[in-house]
Amino acid sequence: MNLFEKSLFPYKQLSVKQSREIKFSHGGHLFACANSNMIHVYKFYHPENPMNFKGHHGMIRCIAWLDDDSGFVSSGWDASIYVWKLSNGSEDNKATWEYKIKGVNFTSLTTYKPDQGSKHLIYATDTLRCLRELQEGESDKNKITKFEQQNCLQQVVLMHNRRAIFGGVGGGTQEQNKPGSIQVIRHPFEKTFEI
Repeated sequence: MNLFEKSLFPYKQLSVKQSREIKFSHGGHLFACANSNMIHVYKFYHPENPMNFKGHHGMIRCIAWLDDDSGFVSSGWDASIYVWKLSNGSEDNKATWEYKIKGVNFTSLTTYKPDQGSKHLIYATDTLRCLRELQEGESDKNKITKFEQQNCLQQVVLMHNRRAIFGGVGGGTQEQNKPGSIQVIRHPFEKTFEI
């Protein structure tokens, strides 16, 4: 939409049905849109020919852009997390890394890059009430840091300096007659307080 004085006017209408997850890149020039088990990435100023990314076998739950906008991470209801890198016009957009764990659905994720040259860290929450720290490219499940929660976190946000993680717990869905809450988890994982 474009804003003119007090009115909104359509800029472009995308023919994507039943999209439950959309995310702008950090620079604002790219727009990712999940459609069932496929992700379309549009160049915001020229949204005609999207890049398509397909690898999930279930509904995509969340998308998080990498800090430098060179790609993004996605998770879904198929017990998997994928890292995608943007290619230069190639039709063959394959995931560069994947993490799978049986019987788990991931509810939210965010990314962080500690310094230049290092791999991205991925923080993911799941239906087993765990917050996991994954390193891009690492496949050894014994090297994954895991923090178990009392409730399933529905959304997570990481501070820019990685000192704390804020997680949202949905109201009424986890425990009867208990309102939703926001949990603050100090990094490395240590729950500090709940609001």
